[in-house]
Amino acid sequence: MKRFWICLLAVLMVAALVACGGKTDAPESNPTPEPVVETEAPAVTEAPAVTEAPKEAKALVGTWTLTRAIVSDIEVTAEQMGQSLSFTFNEDGSASMTANGQTQDGLSWSYADGTLTLGVGDRDLYELTYDGEALVLHEPESGVDMYFELAE
Repeated sequence: MKRFWICLLAVLMVAALVACGGKTDAPESNPTPEPVVETEAPAVTEAPAVTEAPKEAKALVGTWTLTRAIVSDIEVTAEQMGQSLSFTFNEDGSASMTANGQTQDGLSWSYADGTLTLGVGDRDLYELTYDGEALVLHEPESGVDMYFELAE
C-alpha cells in the first residue's frame, strides 16, 4: 500500500511540473529585462562573491536522474516507484525535464549558495539543494525528498 501512495505522489508531482511548465510565451514577450540588466551593471562590485557560483554551477551541467526518494522516513528506489524522472541542465541556463519518456523543454535554471532554482519564465518552480554528490528536491507539503544523481 505504501508503494501505491509513493507512486501516486510521484506521478502527481511530475504532472504538476509538466502542467505548470507549458507556457513558453513569457520569455519571448519580455524585452524589458535587457535595460534592467544594464542598470544593474554598476553593481559589478559584488562580482567577487558571485564568481564562485559559476565554478560550482558548471559541475551541475548535464543530466540528473532520479535514483531514490525518502517518503515518511522510508527509502525507495526509482525502480521501486516505477517512475523515471530526469532534469537536464545546459551551460546557457536552459533546462528540460523528462518524466516517463515525455520531455518538457523551455525551463531555465540558476545556481547560487548551494541552491539550484528551476523555473519557467519569471516563475520559480522548484529549489533543489546540492550536497556535493546529489541534487535533492525537498517537498515539505508531502514530506518527500527526491535524490538525483548525475548520469554518466
